[in-house]
Amino acid sequence: MLTQSEAATLTGDSHVTKLSGTSQAGVGTCFYADLSGGGASGATILAEPIPGTASQQSLQAAMAQAVKSNSGTVQALSGVGDEAYSNVAVGSAAVVFAKGNTLVVIAANSSTRSGSSLISDVESFAMQVAGRL
Repeated sequence: MLTQSEAATLTGDSHVTKLSGTSQAGVGTCFYADLSGGGASGATILAEPIPGTASQQSLQAAMAQAVKSNSGTVQALSGVGDEAYSNVAVGSAAVVFAKGNTLVVIAANSSTRSGSSLISDVESFAMQVAGRL
């Protein structure tokens, strides 16, 4: 779901390395981080199906919780999945969205890029992921 090249592009750090993660049929989790000691960059993607028929209220609560885990400004985001929110902080950006019964969280942090410069790449990647689901 998230390649090393995509994580490097999102964070602006070519040294990010996959720490863990698996993906099967578009569902899974991937974590990348810079372990070289030169940066504090990382990228994460989480895509999980919500079993059964989750109410819109339940999905909204899950998305709000996921995006609030990052300090910063939360805003509704259009054009990504069925419903989406973005969050921008000092050195990080995140997008959380629901498409059907799948909840997706994409987050990136960087020691060399501001959150406001990260968000456009994170949003663009979120649109790509939503298109794959």
